[in-house]
Amino acid sequence: MDDNHDGYDQTGEKVIYTFVVKNNGNVTLRDPVIKDEKLGFVGNNALVLNPTILNPGDSITITGEYILTYDDVKSTRVVNTATVSASDSVGGMVSDVSDSGHPADDE
Repeated sequence: MDDNHDGYDQTGEKVIYTFVVKNNGNVTLRDPVIKDEKLGFVGNNALVLNPTILNPGDSITITGEYILTYDDVKSTRVVNTATVSASDSVGGMVSDVSDSGHPADDE
């Protein structure tokens, strides 16, 4: 986000991430969490989503904020990956790694 509207990214400016977590399957998912190292959602600080139950077809949308560092600006890009995981209705774990929604991200 170009806080000062000068057209350039600078140290201290924000990157806003939007996560859409959708249950595309045919079983109910429970206790979904997002892990994202860059946003600090790791280990015991994983982001627990609410509602805690996702029926087939349900989705949750949340946002996270990252503050650009000098190294981010110097490298001219920020690479970030998040993982969502949840328990399925038969006790197994399911997870997915984030992407932009562009088909090439899945290759």
